[in-house]
Amino acid sequence: MLVQPPNADAQHTDIPDGRSFLGVPRYYRHSLTVLQRAVRSWNAHNHKHPMTAAVAPSAFVSTSDRSLLAVQAVVAEFDRFLDAYDFNAVGWSRDHPMAAAAGRFLDKRNPNTDKNNPSGLAGVARRFVMFNGAVCEAQLRWLDGN
Repeated sequence: MLVQPPNADAQHTDIPDGRSFLGVPRYYRHSLTVLQRAVRSWNAHNHKHPMTAAVAPSAFVSTSDRSLLAVQAVVAEFDRFLDAYDFNAVGWSRDHPMAAAAGRFLDKRNPNTDKNNPSGLAGVARRFVMFNGAVCEAQLRWLDGN
């Protein structure tokens, strides 16, 4: 039986709560507390490799010490877990091969100039936006072996 591992998308930063591109509420400051509760629960249930994604909303992150502390706090919670957003266009330097491959992947699936815009995409295709990501090929091979 295939069991889906836990998944978390922590969008923590020290800014007021807001909304996503699609209008979904985002609770930025409170997300670290929720993540810490989730990690305690995963550990209590012996989840060894929950799939995770640690995201500080890049549109809001500044170069302030508070931004650095917010990112460090989230990374500290995820330091033992698999990053389910390893294949992405924004988490790598622009010249990194992973960012280039993710960009090509998006170009094939999202016709919008602004790749963060899901307009015109329907159903599951709405996931093909720049702020999303996925496990990479090496992680897929690892998951297939477990």
